[in-house]
Amino acid sequence: MHLKHAYLAAVMALALLTGGPALRAQKKEKADDKKKQEQTQQVQNQNARKDRSVKMNQSVQSYKLLGRYRPKNQPFHKGGFFANTYVTAMGAAYRQFANNYSNGPYASLTFGKWLTPFHGMELTAGACSFKDNYDGVRMYIVEPRLSYLFNISAYAGGYNPESLVELYAKAGLGYGLYLRENFPKTGSPSAHIGVQLNIHVLPGFDLVLEPLLEAQLDARKLPRMDVWRSYLLALQGGVGLKYNLDPMRRGGDPGLNWFVTATGGVQFQNSDFSYDIGFKRALGPSAVVGVGRYYTPAFALRLQVGSSTHFWKEIPEGAVDVYGVPLHTGRFRSTYFFARFEGKLDLFRIAPDTMLDLWAKYRQVGISILAGPEVGYMIKKDPNLYDVRYPYVGLSAGLQVSVRLFAGLYLNVGLSAGLQVSVRLFAGLYLNLEPHVGIIPYSATSFTWANQNQDYYDALFGVSMGFEYRFGRYYL
Repeated sequence: MHLKHAYLAAVMALALLTGGPALRAQKKEKADDKKKQEQTQQVQNQNARKDRSVKMNQSVQSYKLLGRYRPKNQPFHKGGFFANTYVTAMGAAYRQFANNYSNGPYASLTFGKWLTPFHGMELTAGACSFKDNYDGVRMYIVEPRLSYLFNISAYAGGYNPESLVELYAKAGLGYGLYLRENFPKTGSPSAHIGVQLNIHVLPGFDLVLEPLLEAQLDARKLPRMDVWRSYLLALQGGVGLKYNLDPMRRGGDPGLNWFVTATGGVQFQNSDFSYDIGFKRALGPSAVVGVGRYYTPAFALRLQVGSSTHFWKEIPEGAVDVYGVPLHTGRFRSTYFFARFEGKLDLFRIAPDTMLDLWAKYRQVGISILAGPEVGYMIKKDPNLYDVRYPYVGLSAGLQVSVRLFAGLYLNVGLSAGLQVSVRLFAGLYLNLEPHVGIIPYSATSFTWANQNQDYYDALFGVSMGFEYRFGRYYL
């Protein structure tokens, strides 16, 4: 047994003496390989960071101070005085941020000129009218304005005089002459800032949307306690039509299909008086006709004119006033005559290659958002007090669901020899369902102890149904 143990010990010692260096060498080789891999990975990471740093520096240099890459500009036509000039007629809603004065209409005429592809100037003559809510006296402002324009779209995307849509930044100065009955004329300097959106709708003509914020001194200086500020802020939202005097800037025909619409429906006013009448008994009819045009498969503009009415107030039988005098009884109407200019955005055609787009293509169904300004004249009847007769500039918005009709209806005329002529009928006829919302601001006497004017608004809700016919073949 002792000999056996001695033999095993000798074998193990011999193995250690012969195999130990080989094992150590193998371990060292593995350690060296691992270290080389780590060094290689470290070098690769350093190179990757350098590449990212170079790309980032290039990106920073490209975008530094908005000097990023811009598509190549088209040539800017430089000629005589009337080169790159235009005139714009605009109507707007004018609202001062003060309860002392009502909202009112604003009208202006502008002459403008582009000095470079990015920089332009405008000279505007404008006038507005509103009421002093303290006593109901109407006031007027007549003012010239000088404005600077910066073409954001041209700077960001390259100058193109035939662009469908362009966005400008606008800022400038003005001076207003204030006119009031039995009050001396006064003047006030002003400053304004805003944006201007131009949509090329017809050859030579652009639709202009312009919200502006104006700061002005309070030049009225009326001797009462509720006018205490030395300045006033006013908001102006305008819609206008621009005509380019320079033939080089008139562009081509940007539109696609024209269409006409005719709808009828019902209307309701969201007010306590109307709810007292009852929903059904307060409803009134509405009728609208219009014309419009598509500029892309998803976007269209339309102009509508129409009239609507509803019952806004009811005096029950036997009612008397505070002095016991019998009142006129019955339901009293509000009537509106209006023109709407709305943009139409078809949600099913915004994103192509989607299930919604396929639904619109094969099922001939569209859902569109409608929004735009509304101008009109309102008559609110109340024989016990007074009739409100007021021109207004309001807002209109809605949703439109369109379903194409008779897409497969044909008229066939044939001869016995085998010749057949097929004419598709009503291919562009659509049925429209439109829920609508309208905000109608106005100013009227409140019949308080001071007989002051107050600002009000009517919130109108309506639903109409009708037909739309699209000319041409683009959408048929």
